[in-house]
Amino acid sequence: MIRNQTFYLFSFSSQLEFDDTLDYSHRNLSLLDPVEFVSSVKNPSRIKNLHLNSNMLLTLPTQIEQFQSLITMELSNNQLVQLPYEISLLMNLKNLYLKNNSLDDLSLPKGLEQLKQLEVINLGGNHLKQFPYQLFHMPNLKEIYLGSNQISFLPDLFQTLNK
Repeated sequence: MIRNQTFYLFSFSSQLEFDDTLDYSHRNLSLLDPVEFVSSVKNPSRIKNLHLNSNMLLTLPTQIEQFQSLITMELSNNQLVQLPYEISLLMNLKNLYLKNNSLDDLSLPKGLEQLKQLEVINLGGNHLKQFPYQLFHMPNLKEIYLGSNQISFLPDLFQTLNK
């Protein structure tokens, strides 16, 4: 008999914390306990790199906004179907990796365009059918990865992006 198992991140006591990086990749996590996720980190606002890649996450807790110094967030190879609006409040974020998830055209928050410092975004391997309009409002964006989606054309506004 196969049971549907959910793996929770109950204890962060074994966290891999090196200077300014939290690495919870490859841990079979499907859900982050929002309270424990933030409360177990001594000072979330000092973390610059967060690695949650290669898990089974469906979503992120809204408490992600407390990681105000994040520069890089690695969320690739999960099962994310939605990003919380609070990800748009990470004003220092420069690198956002969302490759190989289950994101579609409605999964990205409207406020994502507030990430004015964003330089790299990887949305490859998702279920996007349209070019994400939020990317047009990111003046520092240098690299956009959209391969292995269902996007069939690039809008005329594509020419307005900085080269």
